[in-house]
Amino acid sequence: MKPFTLFLLIVACAFSLFAADPAPVVPSDGAVVTVYYFHRVNRCSGCRHAEAVTTEALKEHFAAEMEKGSVIFIATPVDGDKDQKAVAAAFDAFGPSLFLEVKRDGKTDRFELDKMWDKLREGDPAYKAWVAESVRKQL
Repeated sequence: MKPFTLFLLIVACAFSLFAADPAPVVPSDGAVVTVYYFHRVNRCSGCRHAEAVTTEALKEHFAAEMEKGSVIFIATPVDGDKDQKAVAAAFDAFGPSLFLEVKRDGKTDRFELDKMWDKLREGDPAYKAWVAESVRKQL
């Protein structure tokens, strides 16, 4: 099995395990942006806050897109079970971090939003605006 196919299978399994609701229908046109928040199993209050504010930003700015499946949020530990570790390794994520995976026209791009902690220090409103702007640029 090709590594990318294996990765997609792992991500699909991980998403189905953690999703409270059935997976949304992915639109046939446009981009699909998956926001990954990686964290450790044992988290401090700052890491829990980062996840909560990221979730709030996405729900506030992209509720419709999340409903139709063009914006997806996945939080997963870098030091969890074997499948979770594999997802984190595919992104080279080793600790608390925020990544975007953009699928468009049969192509997948991934990149880290490496200013996460700087933006969080600026306050929740600035952080939420930064997350929203980062996602919106990819849609």
